[in-house]
Amino acid sequence: MKNYLLITEVSQKQAYIFRSKKLKNNIIASDIIRYVTDPQFYETVAGELYDTKENLVYSGGGHSVLGFDTKEKAREFAMKVSKKINDDFKPIEMFMKIIEVDKSKKNAENITELIRQLEIKKSMRSSSFSQGSFGVEIYDFKKIMSRKDKDESGKLPSDFNHKNMMDEKEKSIMMPYKPVFEFDKLGGTKGEANFIAVVHIDGNSMGKRVALLNERTQFSDFKDFDEYSKMKKAFSEEIDKDFSDAYMEMLEEVKKQIDAGNMNALDLKENYFPVRRVVMAGDDICFVTDGRIGIECAAKYMEILNKKINKTDGKNYTACAGVAIVHQKYPFHKAYELAEELCSSAKKALAHNDLSDKACAIDWHIEYGEVYGGISDIRKSYYDKEGVSLTIRPFIACGDFDEKMFKYNGDKEKTETLKYGLYKDFIHMMGDIDAEETVRSGENHDARNKIKALRTEMRKSRSAAKEYAENSLMETIAITDYTFDAIELMDAFIRFKEIK
Repeated sequence: MKNYLLITEVSQKQAYIFRSKKLKNNIIASDIIRYVTDPQFYETVAGELYDTKENLVYSGGGHSVLGFDTKEKAREFAMKVSKKINDDFKPIEMFMKIIEVDKSKKNAENITELIRQLEIKKSMRSSSFSQGSFGVEIYDFKKIMSRKDKDESGKLPSDFNHKNMMDEKEKSIMMPYKPVFEFDKLGGTKGEANFIAVVHIDGNSMGKRVALLNERTQFSDFKDFDEYSKMKKAFSEEIDKDFSDAYMEMLEEVKKQIDAGNMNALDLKENYFPVRRVVMAGDDICFVTDGRIGIECAAKYMEILNKKINKTDGKNYTACAGVAIVHQKYPFHKAYELAEELCSSAKKALAHNDLSDKACAIDWHIEYGEVYGGISDIRKSYYDKEGVSLTIRPFIACGDFDEKMFKYNGDKEKTETLKYGLYKDFIHMMGDIDAEETVRSGENHDARNKIKALRTEMRKSRSAAKEYAENSLMETIAITDYTFDAIELMDAFIRFKEIK
């Protein structure tokens, strides 16, 4: 039974991870955060003050909650850990807060109060353990290494486990391909398709699921704190495992596509794998791919994840994905911010249809220049001259939902009433475009340019686009709510084939 609770949380993780323009540095920064928030790190630094089995209540939702017998032990633990981080990884801001347990309250109420107190402390910002970057310094990742532990070769501290960079399971799946540490090794073709896809995936309704767990009466009273802790810990561990396993299974699917010859358009001559993870923290996932496979990778990930069941609460997972397709030299932190905003757009689509805990959704954007304003501003340009929307993104990707809610017939009235489409129907349209290009491949003109011209007509009106398609004798492409999105992706999309 614990008398004091302590919460730890790294502040501004995204700013720390994505401050560098180099993929390798982003990966290292992400892994450093994993390292300094891992229970093994606490055991190494705090010694006899901390034991994972005895002191860890749970780790999840971006923070860790620990329990201590005395306030003195909690304070000493906080001082040792914060000093180690400040000495070895100074740009990281680690926040901690200690409260005394109110034994008259339920377990969840004490945890809620602890989180509330941490938020108050974070809002003050004067309580952070170290001064962060002012945003104008030249950032050298070698300076995050411990002055004591760094050897002459410039390696990170000897106790730093390169899990994110050296994961054996991930490497075995990729074999004989090599992990990527540079954006230009992801498979882009110089002068033709130098785009990457930054994919951000976030679980849906996780707070709601935690709240339901907290209401379990058998573990609600303080006297059941140890059982409550075991339940919370098991729930968090299952999330970590399931989201990680879904990523590994997605990699296996990509490997199958490569082996089947479906990725021949990618420039993989140097044997590099076209997918690389950057962040994997519970239900918060970020990975990068060649620009042409990011959308399908995200959709496949959610399809796999949706089938997994958390053993603690007995529920499957839903999630949303945002995919920012940008030039290799585009500022990575801006691409990630765009991917986050697209993910939020997908979440809003599910919430609008009361599907947050039932389905997965995906949204994406191809950026040829630089984004000015948010995705809502960008979408204002996706209307024809008659005021009809040219796009119906986000798309509902998979899950338990009534498909009739998202069926379209191309009428203006329906387009204005229903805002979102089905990803499987979008994939069908991409197949129609591929078929049309195949039909026209023997003609004397450029088949792709002929199809792309249809997009220009769609910006005028639906009737103009239909007239163009009829005059051009297009055999397979119908003018629907999916047509513009599909044509826009012609040069930035490779469909996954069904492989048995």
